[in-house]
Parts: sequence; structure tokens; C-alpha cells
Amino acid sequence: MVLMTPKAIAELPLIIAAWKSAFAQGVGSKDGKAELIRLEHLAPDGINHSMDHTAPARLGSKAHPALLVPSFTQSADVHLHLKTPLRILQRGTLMGACELTPGIFLRHLIRRVTMQVNAQQADAYSLDTIRQLHQLADQVNSGQQQLTWQDWSRRSARQQQKMTLGGLMGHWTLPQVPAPLLTFIYLGQWLHVGKETAFGLGHYQWLNQPEGMAALPSKP
Repeated sequence: MVLMTPKAIAELPLIIAAWKSAFAQGVGSKDGKAELIRLEHLAPDGINHSMDHTAPARLGSKAHPALLVPSFTQSADVHLHLKTPLRILQRGTLMGACELTPGIFLRHLIRRVTMQVNAQQADAYSLDTIRQLHQLADQVNSGQQQLTWQDWSRRSARQQQKMTLGGLMGHWTLPQVPAPLLTFIYLGQWLHVGKETAFGLGHYQWLNQPEGMAALPSKP
């Protein structure tokens, strides 16, 4: 679960209580139950810090990290590990490994990040700036790709049926990505990209981040 903005993070004690209550009552088609036994906070330094979930009042002061985005000054090769199915929809069609291009992927990522940022800071990215970013995205050449289609299933409580949501997983190297786009790739590790991000899909990890940057640990 990704919380954005200090205001949202300040509600962490309430969110934890809601999760504990939900799992105590039972969730899913067969009322599966669970108990919270450990809470870890992924800090901007890339280190997991254990937190005392039995004392909610003390969580607020520890859970206000500022995600520090590195300053990228030059282009770089980017090696991505797609860890959950990536579902990119283009003109009503889901992109397979042969159809997905760096330009399409980066355009969707730019849209995802700018929408989230502009929702908190109005006009942080103007339409002209977004157009320029799209032009840069279209200039990125196809690199080495080891992507395969993987199906992922979930049960819809609303529709009372099983749904299959497939997408691309694997490794993808994008050569010489322009510096202005590297910020979006960095932030996308938390925000995900594509469809069904609310279910955790579209999660990737940037494996070869430049020196001086902490690698993002795998999410639980």
C-alpha cells in the first residue's frame, strides 16, 4: 500500500487499525483471517525500519519521510525488472512484448507521474512541458527485452466471478534514456504504471541505478 503526501501518511495509525479490523472480521470469498505481527517502514534511504504497531500514537512522528529524488544530469542506460504484470492499453488494445515500445511505455509513465504530482501541486507540469517529455520519450530506442506474458487472477466481489488480468513481466534494458525522463522512471518504482495499479500491477524495479543512489528493496 503506497501512501502519498504527508497528510495521507499522518493517517497511518488509522489505516493500520482499519487493516487489523478487516482481517480480524475476515476478507475474501471464504472470510480469510490474518493477524498483524510486524510493521516495517521503507524509508527514503532504502532501509526497512521496524515500527511498533502496538503504539499507534507514536507512529505519526516517524512516518513523515520526504522521498528524495536524485538529480539526474546525463542520459543513462536503464535496466528494469518488471515484477508484476504490466498492462499497457493503447487504442483499446493491450500491448504484448512485440507491440510495446519504449516510447509507449515512457508516455504512460509520464502521464502517471504528472497526474499524481499535479494533483498535489497544481500546474507543476505544464502541457508544453509534458509535450516536450513525450518527444524525448519517442526518441528512446528499443533495447534488450526479455518479456513474457503472465496471467494473474483475482476474484471480483462485485461481479462474483474470477477475473484474469494478464501482463508483461521480465527484464527490459532501455539505452541512453534522456536525463529529464530518469526522474519519472525513478518515481514509477513507487507509483507503478499501466492499468490496475490499484491491485499492485505495473510494479517494476530499476536495477542499475547510478552510483550514490540506494537500490529500492523489493516490496512485501
